[in-house]
Amino acid sequence: MRGKCGFTIIELLVVIAIIAILAAMLFPALGVARESARSTKCTSNLKQVGLAFAVYANNNNGFYPCARWKTGAKTRWVGALDKYVGGSIEDPSIQSTPSTGNRITNEVFVCPSIGRSTNQLDDGNRADYARTGSYGYNWMTFGPFHGDASSASLPRTYPVMNDRIRVPSRTILVADAFGDSSQSDGVHAYTLDPPVPLNGRWGSGSGGQTPADPRHGGKFNAVFADGHVEALTMREAGYDSDDPTGVAGTGDPALWNGSFDSSLVSF
Repeated sequence: MRGKCGFTIIELLVVIAIIAILAAMLFPALGVARESARSTKCTSNLKQVGLAFAVYANNNNGFYPCARWKTGAKTRWVGALDKYVGGSIEDPSIQSTPSTGNRITNEVFVCPSIGRSTNQLDDGNRADYARTGSYGYNWMTFGPFHGDASSASLPRTYPVMNDRIRVPSRTILVADAFGDSSQSDGVHAYTLDPPVPLNGRWGSGSGGQTPADPRHGGKFNAVFADGHVEALTMREAGYDSDDPTGVAGTGDPALWNGSFDSSLVSF
């Protein structure tokens, strides 16, 4: 007689249970691997951005670009790096905002983990414009606003020369930015604020801080003035909270002020 073919219900249930257990074990590992790959791409982006800053400074007598020119076309630092990275935004001669258009066209300026940020625009396009993009510039140390009346009396004004950065290997230049979503024209993320106000102010017009964004598994990527990239927790960077929404301006500015000096908050 021929034997019976197929499985019993019990056998099928056992196989399904085993598959479910294996899937439950595998999916978290796949998620970690995907985020690791995104973080690696972000690191590569920032290395290119850091190199572009170095070339810009070399071609401009050692001076860094400002965060935003407040006169004329009002361009932002992303547009200033256009020719050093093979393009940046649709028209680098004018500013880029959600209301005026002019999208980012180079993925070097888009963090692949931007979708993991908790502060992106409602339409999910936070990274599409220079003002609301992935990366913020340590503006107060490297590129105070040009033509800004409120910046004119500060000890360090635009332009800032590279020899003002005394410890480049311990000074954050650009990093994953959380921004300030209280702004009227999308997330204010192109400026990056330190753990405490330098020279008595932050980059957000409303007075709110625009801190780093630990979107890579609790860490954010940062390129330093010497071109190397590190992944840091908020605490490692000097912030007084692990949550960008909880920073209170009482942290340590050593990695932000150009001198690696915890006491230096005014230049």
